[in-house]
Amino acid sequence: MTWLLLLFALAQPVDAPDAASPPEPLGMADVRWAKGPSAEQLARVYPIAMQRRERPGEGAALCRIMADGRLEGCVADIETPKHSGFADATLQLTPYFQARPQTKAGEPTAGRQVRVVVRYNLPR
Repeated sequence: MTWLLLLFALAQPVDAPDAASPPEPLGMADVRWAKGPSAEQLARVYPIAMQRRERPGEGAALCRIMADGRLEGCVADIETPKHSGFADATLQLTPYFQARPQTKAGEPTAGRQVRVVVRYNLPR
């Protein structure tokens, strides 16, 4: 009996991909956007401390694309520089985005996760 269990264990694939694991989030360039925030909306959420220092930055949020293209369930993700507030600023902008039903590659967007990335620059 011990040999049988050992053979069974050895026959199992070690690094088999998990069929239930979700796909990687879509990137901004993968999605065809119907709407996005305006320059005025971007300016309103620009972190004040970064404005005062005249610092640019980048923030990201992870969101789920709904059937109507709205983004929901968004959470602040990464930002540069760290602790700058750019990820929270991006989170405030997510209601202004709307995705089209298909990616640029023709795949459905509904139900997919997307990483929304916004680069913040002060006007010169």
